[in-house]
Amino acid sequence: MSLRDTGLPVITVTNRGWRTGAIRKAPPIQVIDGTNYVLVASRGGAPTDPYWVRKLRSDPVVEIRDKTQLHTFRVREVVDEFEKGRLWGLAVAAYLPYRDYQEKNRERNSSLFSREDRIAFGQASRTLHNLLQRVLPVSCKPAKTMLHCPREEGLDLGVRPSN
Repeated sequence: MSLRDTGLPVITVTNRGWRTGAIRKAPPIQVIDGTNYVLVASRGGAPTDPYWVRKLRSDPVVEIRDKTQLHTFRVREVVDEFEKGRLWGLAVAAYLPYRDYQEKNRERNSSLFSREDRIAFGQASRTLHNLLQRVLPVSCKPAKTMLHCPREEGLDLGVRPSN
């Protein structure tokens, strides 16, 4: 998809309404930071955030469609000033009118959202458990906080006592 007749790429952001839970879609400009998407809440330089900002603040799980690719992840509002400045530079590079919007409405900085980098602990531990089951001998049993392996297995995890 592209923005009207400009040819500038847009993405489709789908999430749930903050009050009704109804499925809602928004078409922000495609701003990419490496392999990540940046969502810019500009609303054409208006003094208020677009309607979808409130939804992301209450339920940060989104689905992003970029042409034929579909991604689902959690987003977070960018509050760190250094990160926000860096991402704002990428946004302006992707769509120059963002700079004009900021000049037009100095009272409000456009909110920025980025993919949440933290992986949930439960998901990380399940992933680690599955990996260990594939590479460790069958006789090794995971306990709550450690891994028990019989000495006769000859398992060397590369851990050496410190001197």
